[in-house]
Amino acid sequence: MLSDAYAAGFFDGEGGVALNGTRRVGTGRTNRRIDHIRWTRRAYVGNTDVCVLGSLRARFGGTTVPWNRGQEGRKPVYMWNIYNARMVAFLEAIRPHSIVKARRIDLLLEFCSTLQRSGSRGLPEGVAKRRVQIYEELRLLNHRGTASIDQLSLQRLRA
Repeated sequence: MLSDAYAAGFFDGEGGVALNGTRRVGTGRTNRRIDHIRWTRRAYVGNTDVCVLGSLRARFGGTTVPWNRGQEGRKPVYMWNIYNARMVAFLEAIRPHSIVKARRIDLLLEFCSTLQRSGSRGLPEGVAKRRVQIYEELRLLNHRGTASIDQLSLQRLRA
């Protein structure tokens, strides 16, 4: 069985978190205007060793799927994905041992803590605003490419 520390190290090197939002605008059953964002949250690990990914799945749940069938001369890559309550449990278990992805984990856990049903009252404005700030900071932290991350942008988001 994988230890939390091993899972954290593997996640730090090969994994990540994703937060995506889709805006929904329209009318509900009562013809009341609806304007909100539907959020999708996940943690994932990609690797060519399907055995390690299977160990993550056995310990924490989630699914393992082929991500890249492999190009000629390369091994195929598989992706382990975990969502919702199981994702939160996984992130909470590895967080004390995480170094590289610690800030991303903290942000996604904070985001998940805002997910209570708001009913007909709607979502408090401060919560909606903070969710968007978390999304923007994760987007900057997950940035790929050779361009450097604008540190001033990160500082503005944290303020």
